[in-house]
Amino acid sequence: MNTDSASLRSSDIELVEPTPQLRIVSDSEAAELAAEIPTGSPFAPGTALPLDLVGQPISFEAGVWRETMLGGLLASLIMIAFGIGSLPIFPVGSMLIAGGGCLLGAMALVTRRPILAMAATIGNLAVLALGFVRSFW
Repeated sequence: MNTDSASLRSSDIELVEPTPQLRIVSDSEAAELAAEIPTGSPFAPGTALPLDLVGQPISFEAGVWRETMLGGLLASLIMIAFGIGSLPIFPVGSMLIAGGGCLLGAMALVTRRPILAMAATIGNLAVLALGFVRSFW
């Protein structure tokens, strides 16, 4: 195979997935391997980023946020009920409650239930609008 860059075609490139190799090591080998693992602060003087991390794109991963916002979705749904309950007595308070519910509902769009989060956001927007109208009557 010619390694000249002008003659290199995509059909010449073969992608090979590395297979993990598992092996049993002794205590002394385990200690040597553990000594190679960096510990301490990555910001300490004399430490540098590994070359394989430099220039890598950083992508957004929802991770724990996705699970946390399931609670926010539940709170947003509960805020609809509290906003409707406070509407006849204290319309400005229902607007504040609905505003918080809108915020939580919008933040919950990253969960596994985006349709329910959108419904909660729209429901809180409706309570917000009703509270606005009710505050002028």
